[in-house]
Amino acid sequence: MIAFWIMDARYLHIEKCYIELYSAVMEKKGVKEFDLDYRPYVTNVASVWKIAWSWSVCSFFGALLIVMLVLFGILAK
Repeated sequence: MIAFWIMDARYLHIEKCYIELYSAVMEKKGVKEFDLDYRPYVTNVASVWKIAWSWSVCSFFGALLIVMLVLFGILAK
């Protein structure tokens, strides 16, 4: 589950980079046509670590972790 937590945060990070790219295209900030390279916008977006600990991601996976630990505790008896 921790691997999925990190993977989800990574995908959200890339999505935010593409949103920055989209904004640059809309504002005509010198982006070449059909250029999908998001890497120049990585510095404009929060890190994967910060996204992993954001309220939405952390609450979802934190709740799953708690439920999983409770179930393991019940089933282990």
